[in-house]
Amino acid sequence: MGGREESARLKEIRRTEEREKWVQGIVTTLWDELTASKQAAAGITPPGQLRSLTSGSGDIKVEITELNNVLDQVEERVRSIRASLLELD
Repeated sequence: MGGREESARLKEIRRTEEREKWVQGIVTTLWDELTASKQAAAGITPPGQLRSLTSGSGDIKVEITELNNVLDQVEERVRSIRASLLELD
């Protein structure tokens, strides 16, 4: 009789773990989508959309210009965040 109880307990533990993994996957996906939408709203280009400097395609000056534009966007976002934090003080 103890074996059945143990087996049932282990099944319940596995079900709980699977449910937690499922919820974690959904939360992670939603979090990634939220982050991407916030970056898009802030005008920040996601890193995956930048061309690689080592790819050999394109002019190095174009690559530098793109990187400078992204840095400008990041700096503007940092200024905005700092201003928001100052308002909270």
